[in-house]
Amino acid sequence: MSVTVGLTETAVALQARPELVVQQLLNGLSIGAVYALIAIGLTLVFGIMDVINFAHGEFVMLGGYALFWLITLFSVPFFPAMVVGVILVGGFAVVVERSVFRPLYDRPLLAPMMASFGLLLVVQNGVSYLWGGRPRSIPDPFGNAVLSVEGLTVSYLRLFTVVVTALMYLGLWAFLQYSVTGKAIRATAQNEEAALIRGIDTGRVNTVTFVLSGVFGAVGGVLYGTLFPVFPTMGLYPMLKAFAAIIIGGLGSVPGALVGGLLIGVIEAVGIVLVENGSQWRDAFAFLLLVVVLLVRPRGLLGGWDR
Repeated sequence: MSVTVGLTETAVALQARPELVVQQLLNGLSIGAVYALIAIGLTLVFGIMDVINFAHGEFVMLGGYALFWLITLFSVPFFPAMVVGVILVGGFAVVVERSVFRPLYDRPLLAPMMASFGLLLVVQNGVSYLWGGRPRSIPDPFGNAVLSVEGLTVSYLRLFTVVVTALMYLGLWAFLQYSVTGKAIRATAQNEEAALIRGIDTGRVNTVTFVLSGVFGAVGGVLYGTLFPVFPTMGLYPMLKAFAAIIIGGLGSVPGALVGGLLIGVIEAVGIVLVENGSQWRDAFAFLLLVVVLLVRPRGLLGGWDR
């Protein structure tokens, strides 16, 4: 009864202020864009390399820390620091792929999964030892400026997040469609044995794919770190949402990862105002959506479509 009353009261309030839902839609798109970036990174590794990387959240965390330290210790402006931080994490991804995952490609799926879990623990504890567990904040590069239109407000930072995600997605699409390396990645994803027969260096493909995954995770971490505090376990929360996003969108589907991430962000943001005490249920909304999608489309929204 209390839930019904709460929903009724919320509905009445929303009729009086419909712009509140639109405002939350805008907010949801921005955090959903971050989830989408992280989910795309996970999808690349799973779709091409058949590896479930539990340490992907550490690329997110390292991206946030790299940005923070470049700004605070070296006084690097935000945008150059963002680029340098992503490059540093991309270099770390090369080391991880060659030292941790490459020796395990021919092993059962459980081996790289456990290796990634071990890497997660090592990186988290290493960061905690070096810099402590205190949350750290990255200043808003736009000085908390907002854009106001017809009573709706959205920060330039959130707009920047959506724009960066769109550019990253379009850049990845163009890379996979038109570059020689991108075509090799697509061929390997479709049939690795056939790719080897045609002379494609699948080892190089795996390295490039893993670096791309790390870069997407790092960009997601940079953007997430501007919205929320940076701390050693910060990657866990968005990574769980990213896992939900790739299942909702369809395993192995890059467009599905984008759609899944955006949907989760929007559902979370709108659910907060539609449900009484919605902020307490925020994390549950994503996984409720996951259950509903799997009941309707077990392969995900875009599962089975052309990658």
